[in-house]
Amino acid sequence: MNKNLTLGLCAALVVLAGCAPATPSAASLGTAIAQTESASAASTATFVAVHGACAVDAVLKTGGVLDDLLTRWDDAANIASSTGRGNLSGPVAKLQDLRREATMLVVPTCLEYAKSLLVAGMDETVTAYLDFMQQQDNSTVDTQFSYAQNALANFVTELKRVRKCAPDCGVPTQAPTATLTPQVPSTKP
Repeated sequence: MNKNLTLGLCAALVVLAGCAPATPSAASLGTAIAQTESASAASTATFVAVHGACAVDAVLKTGGVLDDLLTRWDDAANIASSTGRGNLSGPVAKLQDLRREATMLVVPTCLEYAKSLLVAGMDETVTAYLDFMQQQDNSTVDTQFSYAQNALANFVTELKRVRKCAPDCGVPTQAPTATLTPQVPSTKP
């Protein structure tokens, strides 16, 4: 590189650096973060005190979103189950997109367990399809599909429970009626 060009670029960087705003100290950053966290905690506490951690309207709205997500999941899973092994990459990618959407969904506290069941069922389904595509042992794939089916059934049960108990829901004291014990699944690809 040309020596004059290099010196010119260095000089420009020094001038620009001098124009940059002052860097805040670690102490002032820590204070700002603490104030933000305190304000956030206070607003959350106020919301919970006024509306409850599981306000009925929040449960109903989020429940509708979860219902819609499960419907789209079922549609995509039905397409995947009728697709040949060699052509599964597209349908599995769609399932993975829906799983990511479920993972990112923010839910009221009382629906966190239901969401975890939904995501667990989705995880097992995607893993089963990926293993199937890689020609893994059929008993392993069948067990994964069975776990997925049971987790999704538990999700539906838990969502119904929360809809009935809102706004006074707590964490379930026992697992929903369906269990995660694998059962002999219906025929899968």
